[in-house]
Order: sequence, then C-alpha cells, then structure tokens
Amino acid sequence: MIESIIGGVLNVGGAIAGGIASSRANRKANNMLQQQRERNQAWYDRNYNQDYTQRADAQNIINSTREMLQERSQRSAATNAVMGGTDEALAMEKEAQNQAVAQVTSNIASQADNYKDRIEQAYMNNDSALTQQQIGNQQQKAQNISQAVAGASAGAAGIVGSIFDKK
Repeated sequence: MIESIIGGVLNVGGAIAGGIASSRANRKANNMLQQQRERNQAWYDRNYNQDYTQRADAQNIINSTREMLQERSQRSAATNAVMGGTDEALAMEKEAQNQAVAQVTSNIASQADNYKDRIEQAYMNNDSALTQQQIGNQQQKAQNISQAVAGASAGAAGIVGSIFDKK
C-alpha cells in the first residue's frame, strides 16, 4: 500500500514538475517570438520609411544623369557660340534636359514604389510565420497542460485506489 501511495505521489509530483517546466519553456519561446516580432517591426520601419533617393544606387543614377546633362549643356553652349545658334535651339536643349531629369525621377519613384511593396510583402510573410509559431506554441502548451492534468489525475487516482484497496 505504501509503495502504491509513494508511486502515486511521484506521478502527481512528476506531472506538476513537468507542467511547470513546460510552462517555463513556453514562456521563454513566447519571449523569443516577441523579440523577433520587435526586430521584424524595426526592420520594416527602417526600410519602408527610408528615403529611397538616398540609397547608393539611386544616388549613382542621379549623379550620372547630372554629369551627363552638364557635359551635354557645355557642348551645346560651345556649339551655339561657334555656330551662332539661336535662342530657340537653346530652349529645345533645355527642354530635352528637363525631360531627361523628369524621366530619371520617374524611374526612381517607380523603383521606390516597387521596393516598398517588396519590403511590405517580406514583413507580412515574416509576421505570418511568427504568428504561426506562436499558435504552435499555444497548441503545445494546451497539450502539455492536458498531459500534466492527466498525469496528476492518474497519480491521485492511484493514491486513492491504494488507500481504498487496503481497507
């Protein structure tokens, strides 16, 4: 009888200890997921809200266009000075340069929109994966609680059964 009671107490104790350990592990996993969620949010905020025109690739395009237009403007001015160009020719050249700048600006704006779309999609994918992990943790927690309760109940039933079997 004492052996049965001791065995039952050990079952109850083991179930309780297992439940506590499981709860600690679940809390740690949820904390890690929260930290990852915060890092994901910071990454999103940093990348989505950055000024796309300040990126190295956009700056390279802007600077290259600026240099090309300056060289072109200098050649046109020299040609007009030597050949006796008209004000109309200079105005057409300025218009062409303005159109080139507008086209470069439009391309950069289009790239910025596409970039933001990719950032948003990556953020949403990461957030969804983190949510799925958290759901998995909650399901595992529920299963662990169920197992702990079943183990404690079985241990308690064993103790009660041992007591009543010997009377």
